[in-house]
Amino acid sequence: MTEQIEMEKTELSKRRNEDIKKRFLTEMQIYLLQKELFALSQMRIIYKYMQFEIHLKKLISVAYGVPENGLYNWDKLISFFKSKNIDLKKLNNYSDVHNILELNNSIKHSEELLNDRTKNIPEFQNRKSVNVRLINEFYERTTDSPKEFIWEITKKIQKDLYDFSNERIESMAKELDKRMDKVTKEKFIEKLKNN
Repeated sequence: MTEQIEMEKTELSKRRNEDIKKRFLTEMQIYLLQKELFALSQMRIIYKYMQFEIHLKKLISVAYGVPENGLYNWDKLISFFKSKNIDLKKLNNYSDVHNILELNNSIKHSEELLNDRTKNIPEFQNRKSVNVRLINEFYERTTDSPKEFIWEITKKIQKDLYDFSNERIESMAKELDKRMDKVTKEKFIEKLKNN
């Protein structure tokens, strides 16, 4: 009888160990899947910003003839557009696109996603950490923001390149008048008439 009890105890112990092993493997799979989902949610943000940046650089290159490789710094982009009398910060969706940039940079360069640069993202406010759900909520809310921001910029570029009000023409004429002698002015006027 004791032999029977010992066998049953051994069998029970084996089953318990198998259950513990299965539970551990299941918990590990869940953990790894959660980490994978977190990484995928981050990759969506990186891809969203990368696509925005590619489209913006192409727009600037086509419109102004500026090489695309020189347009990688956000502050330089802000300055570039200011030189064209386009204030990006006043355009619709600027805040969302800037937040995408900040989260993109935090994902790529920071240990903590929740930091001084990202803490003002509406989905992250008053949080102690960032999780998949919050990143996905931010992603979904800002889905169309980059495209709409590019459209706003496009309209401003079009105005800069092709809208010549009397005031603007007067300003351009005064500027050129300061730099041209009489012969050069006459050549310039003739070229404008012939083209």
